[in-house]
Amino acid sequence: MTAQRRDARRAERSQKIALVALADLAEHRDNETGKHVLRVARLTHEIARRLWTRGRCPGEINDEFLRYVGVASILHDVGKVSIPDAVLLKPGPLTAGERVVMETHAAAGAAILHKANAMLAGSAQFRHAAIIAAHHHERWDGTGYPAGLAGEAIPLAARIVAAADVYDALSSRRPYKAPWPSERVLAHMRGQAGRHFDPAVVEALLEVVEARAAARTIEWTAEMETGIPVIDGDHRMLLALVNQIADPDNQGDRTAVEFVLDELVGYAAVHFAREEELLARAGYPDLEEHRRVHRTLLEETRDLQRRMVAFTPGLGNELHRFLGHWLTSHILGEDQTYVPYLLAEHGG
Repeated sequence: MTAQRRDARRAERSQKIALVALADLAEHRDNETGKHVLRVARLTHEIARRLWTRGRCPGEINDEFLRYVGVASILHDVGKVSIPDAVLLKPGPLTAGERVVMETHAAAGAAILHKANAMLAGSAQFRHAAIIAAHHHERWDGTGYPAGLAGEAIPLAARIVAAADVYDALSSRRPYKAPWPSERVLAHMRGQAGRHFDPAVVEALLEVVEARAAARTIEWTAEMETGIPVIDGDHRMLLALVNQIADPDNQGDRTAVEFVLDELVGYAAVHFAREEELLARAGYPDLEEHRRVHRTLLEETRDLQRRMVAFTPGLGNELHRFLGHWLTSHILGEDQTYVPYLLAEHGG
């Protein structure tokens, strides 16, 4: 790799880190958002890749689009930082007036990201993010907001995120709703093709869902439970990453592997600190050994991340094996030894 290319990669990484940090800041007001936007980002990338490999949307997808559309989608709802808590965090349905206020988040997010893009002298990541933030609530039939765009007048990135966003929201548990069964979600997406969503995007999304189902995935089991909700929530995130990289198409995709590795480093930094604090409070006698295991896992993750410079499809397969080992040896092994101490601390 030339020095010029290395400098370009460093600049790209810095911009990506800035984008993720901005997303983290926005998520502090609505804790449910964090996991949702990462799932949407991964799904967005896979839909875009499926459209490209099937030869759909010619002229709209290129290498830059495929590289950045997923991470750019993380900030699709960043404009919600401008929405008052009484509206953003309202547990029940919004009034007509509150709905008008809520809908301003699209234009507000676009303004934030256009400014960032200008200050970075034209960042592809922030440019795509601004487009997505502005238009991911447009509808194929022209009845969306803020501009009432219809059909292919809606930028492709926003059309993809619109479908990925709704699919994940319907599939996930929220404080105000249980997750819909998969069949009901898929029926809804099919029914809204040509109305709310671009039919080609819906077709690609359905193909992605089918490919994910065919991949060798791991189900959450009672053996993985610690009984501590915050820890189990973190472990479920790790399981999602294991399953994400189980798909052979993702293992051979540099952007998909990089996505999982970046998430994994962030996950490790937050989860390990949280777990170690809980263990220290509980007086866990093997805390230092547990910290050593954490340091080893984090260093191995960072080593995989460093090796992305010379990416080969084998690295994706190696990441899958590494995560599978992490899941079985750490969550089903080391972590189970501290469960009695944490349960005693929490009155379990």
